[in-house]
Amino acid sequence: MLPVAVLVAAQQNAMTQDSVTYRDGLISVVLAEQRSQVRIADRLPELPRTVSRQMFQLGATKVTFDKDGLLIEKNGWKGRSRLASVPTSDVLFTPEIIAEHRAMANRGEISLNVSAMNGAVAVDDKLYMWLRWERKTGESWLEGVFELDASLEQPTTKFIGKMPGNSFATGVANDRLRLDGEELIAPVRAQEGWGLGRFKLADGTTTFEKAASQAKDAFFVPGSKMMATVRG
Repeated sequence: MLPVAVLVAAQQNAMTQDSVTYRDGLISVVLAEQRSQVRIADRLPELPRTVSRQMFQLGATKVTFDKDGLLIEKNGWKGRSRLASVPTSDVLFTPEIIAEHRAMANRGEISLNVSAMNGAVAVDDKLYMWLRWERKTGESWLEGVFELDASLEQPTTKFIGKMPGNSFATGVANDRLRLDGEELIAPVRAQEGWGLGRFKLADGTTTFEKAASQAKDAFFVPGSKMMATVRG
């Protein structure tokens, strides 16, 4: 199990203005209009940053993900894809589910185009991307792990499986995926709670290591495999 840091979201009483806040290594406590401050040695983990565009360079292949989906460039060739065929793929879904997806899209409840990237990891000439599709309300309704093979003359993307839960990520592009040996790992929400999800690249099998029943957010501390969670 990877290490987990716990952050407590600031809480404030609307009647008394009691509060607990953290900034720059200093914890401030206000109770009944009396303030106490305690400085801690180490700063709390940096919160993840959402960006509008993420770029990856794999040899001669450049991959960009933004609000318009994937842009793949190699030796003068360019390919743009919004992966709209994924929710209607007869390899992934039954005819009944495909019909339901189309009906939801026609009603404006969902978009068949990919919405966001939870995270991505480059391994040699392969790029593994954890992508999601959102409802009009912003909630995730479909997520999957995709492999892009940059060694091909015209690199293509294929679905290889799903993580054992959904991501906490928000926004267009985020950094919620890591490589641990031969497995992709990420903090995920599952039916039984939240924890560390593992996806084995060799065969697509997954495991889930529960950390707790619920969390407001969970992410990797930038530049490491240490997970942090926000409760509040």
